Amino acid sequence: MDHLDGKLITDEMSLATLLFLHGYDLRMEKAKGTRVVWVLDEEEVDEYAVELVSDFRSGEARVEPSRFASELGRVRKRLYSFIGHRGVPVGS
Repeated sequence: MDHLDGKLITDEMSLATLLFLHGYDLRMEKAKGTRVVWVLDEEEVDEYAVELVSDFRSGEARVEPSRFASELGRVRKRLYSFIGHRGVPVGS
């Protein structure tokens, strides 16, 4: 689930990671139940962010794999901290 209606809201960790890699500063919010979404506020959404989202949705987004993996690890750590886990995946 992601939508772009002024601000960008997504529950896709990989899309959030792509945006972080390109210098966007998303914040996390709790959604229904235990879900978390990443939000890019309206004033932060620019033409390039829209292009990145479009490339992500179409499967055309390109990243340097090791850089993406490192950033994904940081995003995951922030998520665990945000939801109160100690860096251990749920179910471990």
